[in-house]
Amino acid sequence: MPVIVAEKDGDRWLGGEDVSDLLGPYPAGGMEMWPVSTAVNKVRNEREELWGAWSSQGI
Repeated sequence: MPVIVAEKDGDRWLGGEDVSDLLGPYPAGGMEMWPVSTAVNKVRNEREELWGAWSSQGI
């Protein structure tokens, strides 16, 4: 499972300290969600416009 580490905890995460307190659900309020194009499913698609929100008129 991927881990989302807050920027303020980055040095701790990489520094070898005990980080067990960071292993838990990330607060939903700190995340955003948006639809993306199905074009993101192909590795060869590296267009910059794929990094943001998708609209049916977009890609």
